[in-house]
Amino acid sequence: VIWAPPQGVDSWTGPGEVLFIVHLTDGSGAYVQVQAPSFDVRFPHETAWYVRKTLTKRWRTLENRIKSQTEENESDFEQEKSLGAAKLPRAKEEGAVVKDEKSEETTRNPSIKKGSASGGCCGFCCSPHGSSSKRSKKQRDKHDDERELDATTGAGAPIFVTQHAFVCRLRKRGSHLYDRQQTQNWYRAVLRKFADVQAYPRHEAPEKDLNNVKAFVMSRFMNVRESLRAGENDHPAGLFKGHVSVTQLDEAAAKTAKEGYTKGGVPKPSLPMDNLWISTTVHVDVYVLTLRGITPHRRHTGNLKLRPRLELDGIRQAETTDEVAVPEGKSDANFYWHGFFNTSMPGAAELVIGIYDQDENNVQMLGSSSMDLEDRWLTLTQRQFQQSAMKEYLEQAGAPPTTLILDRPKDKLEGKIWRDPFKPKVEELAKATDEIEMGDVSIVPQTPPQPPLPIETRNLLFRDATTDLETTVGVLRYCIEMTPLAAMPAPKYSLGIPEEAFTITVTIWRVSNISVFRDAGQRNDVAVLGRLLVHDSQNQEAHFDRATDTHSWAHKEASFNYTWSFQVKAPVRACMLALKLVDKDTYTSDDLIYAPVLVPLDHMFHLAYKNKKMKRKPLGVNKEVIIFDEWPADLADDSKIPESSQICPLFMCCAHCCRCVMYYLCCLLTCGISARCFKRRRGPAARPSPSFLNIGIEITPQEGGTMPAECEQFQEPAGRIGWQTGLKNPILLMVSACGRRNMMLCCNLCCVLLVIAMIVLAGLCIIYIANVKSIFE
Repeated sequence: VIWAPPQGVDSWTGPGEVLFIVHLTDGSGAYVQVQAPSFDVRFPHETAWYVRKTLTKRWRTLENRIKSQTEENESDFEQEKSLGAAKLPRAKEEGAVVKDEKSEETTRNPSIKKGSASGGCCGFCCSPHGSSSKRSKKQRDKHDDERELDATTGAGAPIFVTQHAFVCRLRKRGSHLYDRQQTQNWYRAVLRKFADVQAYPRHEAPEKDLNNVKAFVMSRFMNVRESLRAGENDHPAGLFKGHVSVTQLDEAAAKTAKEGYTKGGVPKPSLPMDNLWISTTVHVDVYVLTLRGITPHRRHTGNLKLRPRLELDGIRQAETTDEVAVPEGKSDANFYWHGFFNTSMPGAAELVIGIYDQDENNVQMLGSSSMDLEDRWLTLTQRQFQQSAMKEYLEQAGAPPTTLILDRPKDKLEGKIWRDPFKPKVEELAKATDEIEMGDVSIVPQTPPQPPLPIETRNLLFRDATTDLETTVGVLRYCIEMTPLAAMPAPKYSLGIPEEAFTITVTIWRVSNISVFRDAGQRNDVAVLGRLLVHDSQNQEAHFDRATDTHSWAHKEASFNYTWSFQVKAPVRACMLALKLVDKDTYTSDDLIYAPVLVPLDHMFHLAYKNKKMKRKPLGVNKEVIIFDEWPADLADDSKIPESSQICPLFMCCAHCCRCVMYYLCCLLTCGISARCFKRRRGPAARPSPSFLNIGIEITPQEGGTMPAECEQFQEPAGRIGWQTGLKNPILLMVSACGRRNMMLCCNLCCVLLVIAMIVLAGLCIIYIANVKSIFE
């Protein structure tokens, strides 16, 4: 770090302010400015923030977990190959739940608790099995985000924070071009360090406030500005600029000047440097960003095809060939175009940023925004001269106070190894006692470079040629950078992030533990519906719908073995997968079995994009278990009763009658005291019994070739029941078609009828025996 602000400066007024300057020692000798970032997230293409790292989850924790899952699958396959398929039972699907060895050992030894730790440690570094137990080769260490919570208290193990650690790390995605102030008044933003400019009265109208502040600033070095007119119509033919200064003279100076005039002399002229009139070749970079609130003139109808153009004093300087389409009814356009040219200052003055519409016949101007580059260049030069002579500014921004000598550390730092911070050996050059060695750095007092010029927001105006009236047709955002050609190269900014095409593959394996039934007989015709919601970097929304086939007559479980494929370009602002479990109906609309669930894919997508840019291997398949544990919105409250608390319909009436008789009888005998012993009827449950959907998600870059199918069943699912099942197992077909609950009701009814028949038969036998006995008597 070769420059840092004085110790009294601990805050910065806005984005673009220089925090410190770093001198790279990698051989390039470059100087890097670290500036205050922008936190304006209104334009996602320009500035976006994402969570890079937290205290409990690292950036590549997901990648490590996917690798561990892949290693486990490979070890299972090798073990099965060596022992034989008959000796090693495997799950039917990849998503099937297999009982872990750790849970088995916990069951055998009740003293072991989940998430327990010994010796006051955080619990993440100690084995829960103790030091004497040997870990199985198949079992792996769980990552921080996979640690299970304590079932008794609901709390996890204490989090251990090391010295110099952090809680959350955010990283900015976007170009450094947008780390600058945004304003409607260029002169106020550029001269914000000058108290007299900031104290100048503000006007409510932005354009009038800009003109007022500009006139106040230009009055110091250019107070003459008149139009040159010619012809009978007094048509403007040019702009005359100059400066008039009046100085009061005393008697002696006036007498000397008068004598000079009488002798044929002339007064001593002022130098051009006094008014900053020095010819300089300047490189101008113009960044046209966005156009909002488009209200085109009546000549522009239908869809618009817009492109920006730069003109300097009526001469075209730059124009893009890429057109931005704006459909009818839309009012926003994103250009993010960079145009540049060279000019002399003072010289050509008026820069016009025009937005043109390409219709079927010709090109028409939608609107334009103009500014005087000469005035801006002279203002920047005046700012530099004034700040170099301001004592207050030099004291606040200049650092260090005197020239210092920094003794560079002799130890070479290799790799990403944390080194505790230490106070460097710094001493003043005037008081230095040791000899200056090779590698020592001298830090001289200096002021920081000026912050970048602001992003401007100006009205886009359309001038009617017949009436000569101007109307506002939109709001244009742009940025202009001016660099002397002798100080080149100018800073290079990228206007966007390169896009990469990716394929998102979602594998739907099976659904288990279904507890909500929408058809009679406690069964569903289950299908899984998915919608991928994508917000790209241009803030455009897109969605892709996919669906599986139907598992008919499903009870507790349903299997699919389906794959979905989505083609998406990265980077994205947001990416999520909405999943729904529905009951398919032939003649009516589908019924939701559970409330939909959103699966965020932002982290995985961004990680896959980073791996692509860094030329690393793809992530692989991430196996997830999606939990559905919310009632659907269209389900009645009467149906929101847990299965465990439901009574068989045959005995519901008897139980209700017995309850009423017992209630009134007890209240009568105890004078109402026993009423509290009868609990009210249980209402709807807050949540149903959760159901589990096993899926696999893989994000891979597109390398060309054939595109995968959008929906495809790669394997015949197990557990399906159809009419052909009746030939092999008619009882299973009958139970599935009628429903388990209905079959249980039929069985109960048959049992009741059988008991009644047996009682009647026994009564008839008793009556018959009694009659026979009476006859013999």
